[in-house]
Amino acid sequence: MKKTMNIQIMILGLTLSISPWMVGSALAEAAEDSHEGHAHAAGEAQLVPVTQEQVARLGIKISRAVKGVVRKEIRVPGEIKVNSDRMAHVVPQTPGVVIKVLAALGQEVEKGQVLALISSRDLAEAKAQYLASVERLKLAEDTYKRENELHKKEISSEEDYLVAKQALAESKIIERSSRQKLLTYGLDPSKLTELEKEPDDAFALYQVVSPFEGTVIGKHIVLGEVIDEESEVYVIADLATVWVDLAISQNAIASVQEGHAVTVHFTDGSEAETKIGLVSPIVMSDTRTALARATLDNTDGLFRPGTFVEAGVHVPAKEESVVVPKASLQLVNDRPCVFVWGDSAFEMREVVTGVADGLQIEILKGLCAGEAVASENAFHLKAAYVKSMAGEVGAHQGHSH
Repeated sequence: MKKTMNIQIMILGLTLSISPWMVGSALAEAAEDSHEGHAHAAGEAQLVPVTQEQVARLGIKISRAVKGVVRKEIRVPGEIKVNSDRMAHVVPQTPGVVIKVLAALGQEVEKGQVLALISSRDLAEAKAQYLASVERLKLAEDTYKRENELHKKEISSEEDYLVAKQALAESKIIERSSRQKLLTYGLDPSKLTELEKEPDDAFALYQVVSPFEGTVIGKHIVLGEVIDEESEVYVIADLATVWVDLAISQNAIASVQEGHAVTVHFTDGSEAETKIGLVSPIVMSDTRTALARATLDNTDGLFRPGTFVEAGVHVPAKEESVVVPKASLQLVNDRPCVFVWGDSAFEMREVVTGVADGLQIEILKGLCAGEAVASENAFHLKAAYVKSMAGEVGAHQGHSH
């Protein structure tokens, strides 16, 4: 036979809302009064009887245990990094002297925006060679046309005709070569026809431009500096997305796969959700960890590369089990318990738990699917039970049955 604790809730007047703390205290005090001088027989169910009205006033929500899959969470360290697929190391295509620096560190830039100006003798010579090749090509074309007409009329010799034809072919090759050389400097092909009209002070001017829209995250250029084709003058990054590089221990690598959900935890308490996009097939020899990478949307600029984070990789369980809301679980005497509803009372029942995620926890033993448990504000029931047990211990000190 089950022994119960008679619990009374004091209702003050017609108050529509009652503080959960006040109601919980009243519940615990009533439980203590009802257990003075009484003991529970070993193995008997421990009940906390309440009415539906009391449940509503306490804000206790009742949910049924169901069969489901709980994601296992693997906690790993990580770091926010620049998306290298959207990062560029800007180097000039010609040596020269820096005459103007236009972009500053941290500045937002557009695609094609001029970052710096360089005075380049090599560029000036390349432009001159191109213009000369264009003129030579025009002359070679005119000469060939004339010799071709004379050859048809048998006025010019075959040798003169062939010399003109060869000169035209060579001029075309030289013009094409000098044009391609200019294009490697980043000149717009449509602007080549305007080179002849270009003023002298702009003839040697080389423009360092941004390859895409982004942020200047590196700047290694100063006014008057002599630079060459190996000088990295700017680093531009598109920070609209960032990478989260996670270090997965070799013990957990087999469980982590592409597509698994990830919750990234920041030091300020905020979180971000994403998915694993890459799991490296190689374990790094120095750390014995493998790289797992996810991508975060950073259009608001909240995530700064270089920030250390902690992430929870959610690994789905292989089989279904009994699951309940995580808030259902209470620790009573350092043992996991749930309060099961039935016959106008909650039964405090010890359970064996499995994995948990942010919302649910797996119950391996002690609860069946379909049973109803307190899933919110169950701590009121725990407080009442613990206090009633304390009163029962006090009663045993001077009484026997």
